[in-house]
Amino acid sequence: MTRIEELKADMASNGIYPAGDIHLRSDRMERIRSFDGKRGNSDIFLRYDPVYDSVIYGDWKEGGKHYVYRFRNDDDRLKSVFEMLPFFMRDNRKTDTCDEAFLKAYATAIVQCNAPAFYEHPYLQRKRVMPHSLRQSSDGLLIVPVYNDLSEVVGVQFIATDGSKRFLRGSRMNGGHLIVGGMRKGLIFIVEGFATGASVTEQTGMLTYIAFSAGNLTTVAHMVKKRHPTERIVIIADNDKSETGQMKAHEAAVAAGVEYVVIPTEGWDANDYVNNGGDIMRLIKEETR
Repeated sequence: MTRIEELKADMASNGIYPAGDIHLRSDRMERIRSFDGKRGNSDIFLRYDPVYDSVIYGDWKEGGKHYVYRFRNDDDRLKSVFEMLPFFMRDNRKTDTCDEAFLKAYATAIVQCNAPAFYEHPYLQRKRVMPHSLRQSSDGLLIVPVYNDLSEVVGVQFIATDGSKRFLRGSRMNGGHLIVGGMRKGLIFIVEGFATGASVTEQTGMLTYIAFSAGNLTTVAHMVKKRHPTERIVIIADNDKSETGQMKAHEAAVAAGVEYVVIPTEGWDANDYVNNGGDIMRLIKEETR
């Protein structure tokens, strides 16, 4: 929710519905037409106070009665979301699912209310990648946003300093993804993990989709193909000892009509490959299937 939307919600709770734009002017009083006012009549008055980050507003039709709204800071927003979480959980012990609308608000709050990640984070240093759009919590967790095909935040992945990972309970991972890079055109890559995607885009400059798991490659590949029907799309598969990454990449490539390539060394992903001197573009040229 934006600050303007936040203010309008408070105004609506007091029966005031602005029909015009709100600019949060501090140098003068704003006059805004209300939905129930006649054309040309500016019934609503409003002025922003930057010192207290608040707004005084009212409706002249009510005889100049006024209200004061103080914007909540990020900590307040996040706290209110956290406090509401238990009321939106359904059958928590059995299904670990929660109300989808609240999940989006909850995940978005976690992303927006934490600071951008530092390059010095131990996990990023170990993987030799930049933080890109990641955030970082006060206790050192990397926060990786998960987006759906409408570019809405529908989940969060947490990465600890030791590299252990977990997802926010209820995250919608089917088709969930994160996009990194994209300065150059000509190829679009799809990979599994964040560090893998960061390594690929930092070496190649190409747009890279992170699918978060091998099982999600097919859904993400279909989405990418629909978004970029004329682009060349290549899945870069992890070379798992279990062969899961290879098999799922092959299945996704066939299903979505895209290409795939497997990292040549067993047990490696693209992050390992790049950090050990591998050239992604040469691999694509020589090994793409």
